[in-house]
Order: sequence, then C-alpha cells, then structure tokens
Amino acid sequence: MPDLVPEAEQSGEGLAAVWPAYDDVLDPINRVLLPRADIATENLIARLTDLGWEAEDVTAYRTVRAAPPPAPIREAIKGGGFDAVLFTSSSTVRNLIGIAGKPHAVTVIAVIGPQTAKTAAEFGLRVDVMAPKPSVTALVDALAEYGAGLRDAAVAAGEVVRKPSERRRGARRRIGYPAARPRRLRRSAAIRRLVAPVSVRPADLVQPLFVKEGIREPQPVSSMPGVVQHTRDSLRKAAHEAVDAGVGGLILFGIPAVKDARGSAADDPAGIVQLALGDLTAEVGGATVLMADLCMDEYTDHGHCGMLTPSGEVDNDATLERYASIAVAQAAAGAAVVAPSGMMDGQVAAIRAALDGAARTDVAICAYSAKYASAFYGPFREAAECAPQFGDRASYQQAPADAGEALREVLLDVDEGADIVMVKPALAYLDIISRIAATVHLPVAAYQVSGEYAMVEAAAAHGWLDRDRVIMETLTAIRRAGAGIILTYWATEAARRLA
Repeated sequence: MPDLVPEAEQSGEGLAAVWPAYDDVLDPINRVLLPRADIATENLIARLTDLGWEAEDVTAYRTVRAAPPPAPIREAIKGGGFDAVLFTSSSTVRNLIGIAGKPHAVTVIAVIGPQTAKTAAEFGLRVDVMAPKPSVTALVDALAEYGAGLRDAAVAAGEVVRKPSERRRGARRRIGYPAARPRRLRRSAAIRRLVAPVSVRPADLVQPLFVKEGIREPQPVSSMPGVVQHTRDSLRKAAHEAVDAGVGGLILFGIPAVKDARGSAADDPAGIVQLALGDLTAEVGGATVLMADLCMDEYTDHGHCGMLTPSGEVDNDATLERYASIAVAQAAAGAAVVAPSGMMDGQVAAIRAALDGAARTDVAICAYSAKYASAFYGPFREAAECAPQFGDRASYQQAPADAGEALREVLLDVDEGADIVMVKPALAYLDIISRIAATVHLPVAAYQVSGEYAMVEAAAAHGWLDRDRVIMETLTAIRRAGAGIILTYWATEAARRLA
C-alpha cells in the first residue's frame, strides 16, 4: 500500500500540497528520488526542495509524439463524426489536438479527472463529463450516465431517439444531398493553394553538385540526363544559378584525380572539394548553405565508405579517425554543414568532438542516420566514379526491411550531437521519414537519390509520364511525409518553377 495519497487532487500539485516539511519528520530520511516523465512540470521537485528535502529527479520515460491519424479520422474528429471523445490524461488532450486538431463543438468531451479537465479547458474544450474517481471504469460509467440523461430529456420532449448512425443516415435521406462536400475546397487552383496543408518551397531544396579534378569541360553523367561532373568554373556558374532560383543549400561531392586505399584526397587541403568549397564560399557563401558530403567512397580505390582491414572488411573505428580529419578539413575550407554518409557506428560523436576541438563549434552536422543498402544508388556511382569492385555494403548500411533500426540509428545520432537527421533514399522510405519526423525534434532531411531521378527521366524520355508533374508530385510526397529538407537533383529546376 502507498504511504501517502492526496485525498483531493491526485496530481503532482496535490501531492505537493500534502507533503510534510522535513522538520516535521521524525525518521532521519531526507533524500528523495522523483521518477518523472520528460514532459512533466518542475513544480513538485521545486516544492520538495522548498520544504527542506534533498530532492532529485530522473527521467523514467519519454513521451513520443504519435504519427497523425489517417485523414478520414482527422476529418471525423474535427467535423463532428464522433459523438464523444474520452480523454484519459492531460497528455492525450495535448497530443490529440497537436496531431488532429480540436474536436467539433457538438462532440461530448469526457475526461478522467480534474487535471485532465483543466488541460482540456486550457485548449478551449468544453468538458461535459468528468469521472468522479480517476479510473477508466468510472469514466465510462459517467459517460453512460450522461448519455442516459440526454436520452431521457429527448424522450420527455417527445423526440424520437435513434442511434447516432441512424441519425446520420436519416439526415441524409431528409436532405437528399450530401452536407459534407470535400470538393468545395478543390474546385479551383487558388482554393487548393489556400488550403494545402503541405507545400514545397525553394528554400526546402538542396542541390547536389559533383566537381571533378583535372577536367576542362563539364562531363555529362550518362545515367542521369542533365547532371554533370563540374569543373571548378562550371561549378561556380551552377551555384549562382541555384542561389538565384532560391534553393536552400548546395551539397558537394568530389571526384579526385588520384584515389588510394585511405582516401587521402578527402582531407587534403588542396583536394578538389576543399578547393571548390573555397571558391563557393567567396562566390555565394553568404547567400546559401554550403554542405559537404563527408564520406570516402568517392576517394578510395576500393570504393568502400571507410578504411579496410587486411581481410577486406570495413574497419569502423579506424574510419572514424579519417572522418574526424575530413570534417575539420571541410570546415576549414568553408563548409557550414558536414554530412557524414558512411553509416559508421559513432561517426557523429567522433566528428562533433573533432570539430569542437578545432574550434569549429559553429559547423553543423547533417547525419545520414537512416541510409539503406538500396539498389537506387547505381547512377550515383557513375557520377562519383566509385570503384566497381566495392561489393556489398549491407554490413554498414541498413536492411530495407527494417524500420525499427532506423529509429535506433536516428536516436543514437541525436544523442551524439547531430543537428539534422537524414533518410536515404526518399520515395521508397516515406514511412521511415514519417516515423522519424514524429519522433525527433530536429530538422529531418531526405535524399531523393540518383535512381529515383534516373527512372523518372528515363520514363519521361519515352513519353510514359508527365515529367514536370511527376517531379513536383514526388517532392510534395517527400515533404508530406515529414521531411523539411529535400536533397534532389531537380532542386534548381523545381525552385524556379515554384518561384
């Protein structure tokens, strides 16, 4: 049995009201531990301290925001499609309104106790039913009693009482036409723009750019029509075009003239990406966000994303040392954001420590947190000239069938200091984007990868689909899933169209 239960309000405030001062306690126990939720108020711990107790709190669980319910459920909540809503805690009030909006004014609001009623009132809800005791059974009984009262009043007034479903069907028969007409908000382009819950802005888009050492003219990438390997001069021109179109950022990938086992060009101050970052910092650095892909597959002669052991496996911890050095080199060259894409365990922590140690605390990390071992990367490997013999990357990239691992990877990166988390690829993993966006309180990015780009371009070249519409539809889908930042090879083109 519990030793102390508040008789009035069973809440943190109620417990604080009946908690004794330390001087009144005969037994010499003074140190108190308060397990609490991460979103709980600080009132109780402050009150215990004021009363002379040595009070400490610890987060026992975290509240994870759920994904929004399906659109028909959201519309039913807001449109009066439910006769009653039962709230069993203050957090259910806050979270339901956050993901679905306020219930319709005619909906009966039933709450489990005074604290939940208080929260409901703070959110503008009229509380119709409150359980006399804070239990689910008491809440259901109170709602049943309230419904019986409504029924008795209707019978006394001579009204014919039907079940809710019968009332709704009867209303449609009497009126003869639908009262709810979703098409009203779809009948013109202007109305559709006005009510659109999701839109893509030029500033949401990041343009990936390839720059190659030792070429005099831009080199087309055959599997990605419209994409080229840039010279330093053509890169400047492409950067200006992107900035003029309003894109939010540029991310650079480098192809060095010489590759070796340790990817030496990746952190060489005279390496192609470092030189290109210097060029772009001088040209457009104040007008956009300069990002650098932080990986080794473009720089190694074996094509893997890290250092190899003598047996040919990727050496995680030796790779972290290389990533740390590359991050510092890219930051020194002008990168505002480094984007580690190798999926090494601990990569964000290693990079954060290296940047902070080099007095680059202002450089952000966009972590490729959920990067899948996907078949959609093929054209990129041509663009970046990755060595063809690299083989399988499934030992460090994620399995396409695993969704839970993505959340684990993301939360690890957040704890290690990531500023942005990314999902790659995008279209085949919209569910992963949505789950991550509902879980973390950081910007979520998604990479619309080379294979997604190439298959649209190829189908459009055969006249099998409307290229421009498909581009915008795919970007909208990624944005709708929850990505606030989209890396796409159509960034400059789409930004012009959106503007």
